[in-house]
Amino acid sequence: MVAAKDDARVSIPVFPQHPDSRGDQVVIEVDGPLLAGPVGPRVAVFDYNRDLDELFPPATPRADGTFPDYDPSDLRFHQLNAYAVTARAIEFVEGELGRSLSWGFDGGRLIVLPHAGHMANAFYSEFTNSTQFYSFTQRRRETRPDGTRERDRVYHTSLVHDIVAHEAGHALLDATRDRFTEALEPETAAIHEAVGDLTAVFAALGHDVVLNRLLKESSDDLRRHNVVAAIAEEFREEGSGGRVALRNLTEPHSPSYYRNVVEPHEKSLQMTQAIWEALARMYDINRALGEPPRTAIRLAHRVLQRMAVRALDYLPPADATFVEFAVAMLQADKLSHPKDARDYRRAVAGAFVALGIGKNQASLLADTADGVKWTGRPANWPGLGPTEAYRFLDRHRNKLALSRHPQYRDFVVRSYEVKRSAREPDEVDSVTFVYEYPVDIELRGRRFGYADGKWISVIGGGTLVFDADGRLRHHAEKPVTKGRVTSALDFVGGALGTDMTMLEATEEDQVRRHAARRPFLLEISQGAATVRTNLAAACGRAAGGGA
Repeated sequence: MVAAKDDARVSIPVFPQHPDSRGDQVVIEVDGPLLAGPVGPRVAVFDYNRDLDELFPPATPRADGTFPDYDPSDLRFHQLNAYAVTARAIEFVEGELGRSLSWGFDGGRLIVLPHAGHMANAFYSEFTNSTQFYSFTQRRRETRPDGTRERDRVYHTSLVHDIVAHEAGHALLDATRDRFTEALEPETAAIHEAVGDLTAVFAALGHDVVLNRLLKESSDDLRRHNVVAAIAEEFREEGSGGRVALRNLTEPHSPSYYRNVVEPHEKSLQMTQAIWEALARMYDINRALGEPPRTAIRLAHRVLQRMAVRALDYLPPADATFVEFAVAMLQADKLSHPKDARDYRRAVAGAFVALGIGKNQASLLADTADGVKWTGRPANWPGLGPTEAYRFLDRHRNKLALSRHPQYRDFVVRSYEVKRSAREPDEVDSVTFVYEYPVDIELRGRRFGYADGKWISVIGGGTLVFDADGRLRHHAEKPVTKGRVTSALDFVGGALGTDMTMLEATEEDQVRRHAARRPFLLEISQGAATVRTNLAAACGRAAGGGA
């Protein structure tokens, strides 16, 4: 039964992977009460199929808040599956960050479309406030006593735990760093895909049935092929009988392989494989200390998830790199958990360096701020309003990313967060400012084609993390330098026509954006150009489709 124990929590059965991989179901508890859809506090399922122009009947709770036991072939089971996996991902991210997130779009709920249409894809769209899941026909080879035969079946991406969690990860990153969908740095777009995959990995590790398979398949070595590291392992190209995982974290390439890779899904593997290697190293540490396999993996999972999720609050506001993500992970953990008795942070830093991210462990582990107390704090610190937050930083503009030309640049405070201790709610844990400023650059030359003469904005700024007394503990500084400008121009000029599609604003932008196969879009509007990551571009080109 899909049960509601009380008004606070509702239990929903879901597939922990794709049902064709393993038929077992697990139960996820989410915040309630839920309305028909289902619709909850942060997520609303709206089961509209654009191709058919049809709205499917919603999963509807009984008077006591419980839902009927829908058959897995029932579209209402798909609705509940997509809702529960999404809501659970939101809960564990917000739980690690210690606060409720505001979405990266105008609106209080993320809309989930479980059967949006027919194609081998799924994606998050900030422009429609939604995650959209599609279905497609897939050829499958079956072996029976009377021989082998092939048959067609419909593959619903809304039933695939990895894919649903991955798209929720996109929405959650957009809620913390909404500039990351505007990318003049290829690694920023790849971070979006990496966070999606990491959300899928961490969510999967929370299910006992998946954990059991992982321990059985890995045989005490997490670097062996296993069910968790193979993202969406049952995804196949339309018409193909072969099994294709969208991305496999246990098959790392050498760092040189990624040097000239631009496509975000492929490039993201460098970061996600580094984090999987970190998980393996932490697991090995735990086993060497005598922990049994289950305890060793649970502890490694818990600590690594904490590091990766809390890193979101320590990233610069725009154009983040893999090195900056690694530093954010380590700094966030250092400040929240100063004691590192098992030397996990060094293991994580070593894993990044092994995948070519960072010069050495020392550079990744080095402090990013001097811990000096900034003067001029308002009397009501840390309860600052927008004006007070700006004035406080303005007094110290010579310490900001714009310090090279402080008299010529102004900035805005994009966000201001006061995080309180989980154990002592009245005690301030940290105070975070995110500030930014734009520098407009003209695209000049034949390499920019139709965009010649248009202007792009390179975003500078930083993330400042203070302790309760106003001592600076972390500064993810992102100044606009000549090097960044040159890199941005080279990226736009080099990607146009190969990895970037140019669009002008029209009423049909959404249709063309979602249909575009290239991973980047150069949007032209009134003489200005904006580079966007095309999150709707089908990933896994070899696999023929999405997520």
